[in-house]
Amino acid sequence: MSFLGIDYGQKFCGIAWSPDGVTVLPLQIIKTEIFPDALIALIAEKKITTLVWGMPKNIDGEKNPLGKKIQLLGKKFSTENFFIDEKLTSRIARENTSSSSNRIDDLAAMEILKSHLNTQIF
Repeated sequence: MSFLGIDYGQKFCGIAWSPDGVTVLPLQIIKTEIFPDALIALIAEKKITTLVWGMPKNIDGEKNPLGKKIQLLGKKFSTENFFIDEKLTSRIARENTSSSSNRIDDLAAMEILKSHLNTQIF
């Protein structure tokens, strides 16, 4: 089983990869405008079986408009899809890096994917 974690944003999407369900690596940051095509290529290249999407929610816990878009987008892929709360993933990613880059989307995607994998029993 091979997994991708996705931190989908309005301008950029962070991608993390787990080739084995244990190891989680930052993979890349993709501009949102080319994301669907890039994701199709990654799914084929890495033989992805599962996508784990970070789901943004409002303060009341409901999906926000971006979350609804993510859920619709996930249905377009023939992989297994999981949608998990992405709360605090960017903050955790920023705290866990010494990088001076403002782009931490791939690191946030790592946190999303690690969170999902930690709840799975294979």
